[in-house]
Amino acid sequence: MKLKLFSNQDISDYAIVNMDDSLTAEKIINMKSRGNGPSLIKYSIEKKKGSHIWSGSGNIYYDFLSYKGKINIRDALLVGMHNTSNAMAASAASLIYGASPENTGTSIRDFKPLSHRMEYLGEIAGIRCINDSKSTNPDSTIAALKDFTKEVTLIMGGKDKNMDFLPLLAFLDSAVNDIILIGQSASYMEDLFKSKGDVYSIFRCDSLEEAVRLGFKITACGDVLLLSPGCASMDMFRDYRDRGDRFKRIVMSFKE
Repeated sequence: MKLKLFSNQDISDYAIVNMDDSLTAEKIINMKSRGNGPSLIKYSIEKKKGSHIWSGSGNIYYDFLSYKGKINIRDALLVGMHNTSNAMAASAASLIYGASPENTGTSIRDFKPLSHRMEYLGEIAGIRCINDSKSTNPDSTIAALKDFTKEVTLIMGGKDKNMDFLPLLAFLDSAVNDIILIGQSASYMEDLFKSKGDVYSIFRCDSLEEAVRLGFKITACGDVLLLSPGCASMDMFRDYRDRGDRFKRIVMSFKE
């Protein structure tokens, strides 16, 4: 349905499209076939054939129309490849409408993301702490783990809604050192994860407070303590906000 937005564009317009989305990449071929269609500006996390915007080494690189250069996004508060992807799309629009690369970079670096969505809490006791309490299904946790190599202590679990956690396993293997399980689904997930691999340690805790304390104990200096539950929160909390706020309070108590 969203692709219909492009059908009313003509040669005076621009279409900023995500090359990392297989469906979008396929539809681009149809858009190209229109002789009076919009100018295509294609972006991807890594440089691909035909990409006009890509990322790397703390920068967004661009090369389209008369625009060529890079935008510094180091130390941005936005965490995650999905946020980098969004920043590339926003950068293209900014440049087209006359914003400078410097001002665009400043806006991206200073932009404060919404709470509980890969919210970076800072480095505490040498450990990078991230609140992703908005993750209420396995796909959200997968998106969170895509940004990391073998460096994560993952706190997950919550209300069991009979979701399929099998697609998550490959990302646990590649990104996670330790898993700390809480909530109603902890027993099920422990059995599932133990049966599929032994490349990470699995712990169970009775409360979020206990899980965070254990997380600080077992996470190596420089690594990541990530709350990305992959489950609903109502077994232990009012909602995901309550869960995330409590996580932040507990984490910040270690700073004090």
